[in-house]
Amino acid sequence: MNQLSDEEKDIDFKQFLDCLFEAGTGMDDEHYFQVYVAGSENNKYLERVYCYELYHQLRCKMKINGKLDIYKLDGEHDKAGHPIIKGKPKPDFIVSKPKSMEKNLVLIEVKPITAYLPYIKNDIKKLKLFIKNYKYFRGILLIYGNDNDGLLSKINSLFFSSLENSLKDNSILLIWHKGPRETPEVVTDPGPANTKN
Repeated sequence: MNQLSDEEKDIDFKQFLDCLFEAGTGMDDEHYFQVYVAGSENNKYLERVYCYELYHQLRCKMKINGKLDIYKLDGEHDKAGHPIIKGKPKPDFIVSKPKSMEKNLVLIEVKPITAYLPYIKNDIKKLKLFIKNYKYFRGILLIYGNDNDGLLSKINSLFFSSLENSLKDNSILLIWHKGPRETPEVVTDPGPANTKN
C-alpha cells in the first residue's frame, strides 16, 4: 500500500479546502443556516440541517475536482467498535481512504456560532486526539452563522488558547462560514484573550 508523503497530503488538503470553500459559497439558501420554525418568529440553528447540505455540496465539488478520488467523504462516521480508534467518537465529517490509517486526510467538527463554549472545547479536544493518535493530517473546526452578537471572538479566543504549541502549525484550522453565498474563511487572528472557559 503506497503511503502518501506529507507534501502530497498537503497538496490534497489544499485542494480539499478549495472544494470546501466552493461548497460553502454554493449554499445559497438561508434555510440551511437557520431553520424557520412554524409558530415562532425566531429561526433556529440546526447543525444537522447545515451539515447535510454542506455534505451534498462538498461531495459534488470533490467529484468535479477528480484529484481527490482516492478519498471518501463520510458524515457522522460512527467509530464505535473500531479496532484502532477507542471510545465512541462520531466526527461530523471525515475525509479518508477506507482501510488505511495512513491516508486520513481531514476531520471536521461543525458548530453553529451560538454553540456553548464547552461543546466547542470538546470538539477541539476531538480534533487534537484524531491528529495526534489516529494519523489525521489536518483538522477543521467549522463555525457557521451570523456574528451579530460578537460570539466569534469568544470562539476564536477559546480555539487559539486550546491549541498546544505543537498544534499551532495549522494542523487545526478555525473556519467561519458567515451565511448563504458567503465563502468560508480561515480565521487566523487569535482575538481577545478574555474568554472564560
